[in-house]
Amino acid sequence: MENNIFEHQFGDGAEDMKLKSFVTDAVPAEADMSSIKKKTYAKIRHDNERRRTRRMITLGLALAASIALLVVVTVVPRGALSGMTDGVAALAVPKTVTLAVPLGPFRAGTVPDGTKLVANSRSTVSYPERFDGDTRDIHVKGEVYLDVAHDKEHPFIVHTGGFSLKVLGTKFNLCSYDARRASVVLVEGSVEVTTKSNDKVKMRTSQLLNVSDGQLDGLRTVDTSQYTSWMKGIMDLHGDDIHQVVGRINDYYGTDIGVHGKMAVTPLYGKLVFQKDVDDVLKAINTITGTRVEVINGKACIPKRTDKQHI
Repeated sequence: MENNIFEHQFGDGAEDMKLKSFVTDAVPAEADMSSIKKKTYAKIRHDNERRRTRRMITLGLALAASIALLVVVTVVPRGALSGMTDGVAALAVPKTVTLAVPLGPFRAGTVPDGTKLVANSRSTVSYPERFDGDTRDIHVKGEVYLDVAHDKEHPFIVHTGGFSLKVLGTKFNLCSYDARRASVVLVEGSVEVTTKSNDKVKMRTSQLLNVSDGQLDGLRTVDTSQYTSWMKGIMDLHGDDIHQVVGRINDYYGTDIGVHGKMAVTPLYGKLVFQKDVDDVLKAINTITGTRVEVINGKACIPKRTDKQHI
């Protein structure tokens, strides 16, 4: 407790200002000093008590914060934040699943949304282990038949060389071994095809769309079973010219067989079975066309026809 009231630090309040006036300016010699001292000391005690209360509150808050921090540090183990970050990253970017079919028989599979697929020889299909976004996106190279699960809120998008297909729920066959030439056959439902140059076309059931060098190249009605017979291990021939048939053989076996001269437009009829060895398939074509396979400039070719045959 301070004994000299003239050394006391007065505040800016009205009562303090009055008291300061009494002490410093307006205290006459005959004034009741005991009363002034009593008031002054009471004020000093009140100020000191208020300061001690504020210090205790501040100290209590700091202590509480320190305890809370200690609890947090104790609860979170070393490396946990790093693990949590990795977990969030894993959730944000699903792993990619790839179905790669080597030379030979087709393979069937199911995409996470329930879509069923059949991939032909030498084909690759890639898709996320789960679909988290607004669309269901997959990537295809080769030939695949898709029976897409219906989901109006999440369109199914197939990306392939030079164009993409958007569907809600449908069945179709996509052949895209070579980015320069591809085809889509719609078995059921509807499909919207969009090229990289943003050209679009909507397909109807039983239509065939050819895409050449990323450009839409003809839309016509076909017998869809002719384009899905590969799932039975055969190629249905309904007047297809040899050039088209050999192109399919090259896709399936990864060969580079050419057709010489006017033989390219020779129509073929019947059924061609996909054999284990491409030589067996070529022998069947030789029997149908009455020709033989020759090597011209290091490339296997089917030369001119010797007589006209159909099966």
